[in-house]
Amino acid sequence: MSSLIDAAEFVCDSIQANRVAHNARNELYHFLMAVNKHGLQAVVEETTRLLMSRGHSYLQASRMSIERATHMFEVANGTKTYQNVRNTLDNAQSNPAVHTARVDYDY
Repeated sequence: MSSLIDAAEFVCDSIQANRVAHNARNELYHFLMAVNKHGLQAVVEETTRLLMSRGHSYLQASRMSIERATHMFEVANGTKTYQNVRNTLDNAQSNPAVHTARVDYDY
């Protein structure tokens, strides 16, 4: 029975990961299309305005918009960060970390 529950949990986790990946792919697409059409400076400035409308101060919003743009370019260029992190953590099984979170999103 335990293997059946494990299989069901794996399927649920895979479905959630696929949904998150789809959302990320869409966000990256829109970022790249906006930069292509309007330029990076305009995208960063508009992102700053959007984040300010969500309650962030100007300095926070500016920093966040630049960090987000930098991250999007890294993803678009194929820079692997979390694949390497996951591989390192998977290989350190002898000293497992305490698992405190799950990929749980409200869709």
